[in-house]
Amino acid sequence: MPAWLVPYPGTSAETKQLSDGVEASYSAAASPRDVIAWFGKVFAEKGLKFEPLPTGDGYFVRADAPECGLAVSIRARSGRPTLDDPPDTAVKVTCTAKGTANQGTVWQTVKDPPVHDTTTAMKKFDKPVYPDAKASAALRWPSWVVAVDGGGLPVERLSGQLKSSFAAAPPRYAIEVFYADLLDAHGYRVNRSPANSPVVFGSWVQGTADPDPELGRKSVIWVKIKPAGQAFQVEITAQ
Repeated sequence: MPAWLVPYPGTSAETKQLSDGVEASYSAAASPRDVIAWFGKVFAEKGLKFEPLPTGDGYFVRADAPECGLAVSIRARSGRPTLDDPPDTAVKVTCTAKGTANQGTVWQTVKDPPVHDTTTAMKKFDKPVYPDAKASAALRWPSWVVAVDGGGLPVERLSGQLKSSFAAAPPRYAIEVFYADLLDAHGYRVNRSPANSPVVFGSWVQGTADPDPELGRKSVIWVKIKPAGQAFQVEITAQ
């Protein structure tokens, strides 16, 4: 983590090592707007491009720092006991090594199993699993599942599932982090494809809630990220 990227004043971060970087998370007694304004000043002092994307309950920022690729998730915590409680904002900062696929090969091999052809393994995710007819009747698109820029999504109703797709700009890792954080913030158990999976095979994020806080039923949300020229095609299904 860059030495200059210190936690929001008055907070203490909990850090953990990732396969290709480091992650720091903490809670700030401030509104998301105040936190994003503070980050804006910090980034400006380092001369870094700062373009926060609204996510409905906060902001998401991507930046290319000299030390690493940065992804910053800032969101308001929900479920406070009373409206009189002070603001509470969750912050997660991820610092990912640049060129991970080509650098640090020895260290990466120690941290993760060797990468093999995952085409066969990924086939199991191409076949949707449909809930029973009773569950399908109650299926609704969660209001908080949005595009990476915070915008709403067009939803298509299929047999036993709802589906939406859109194009997103790279990097792929930032898209994965955005949806992993979004699902985690809404009480979902999150699983992700290996961090070092080749871009050509795409990647995925899965969230499971039993029951979903908003829908009142078991819910599974798949986010599949596939390369599409210089961008990525993001396909989201809710079951």
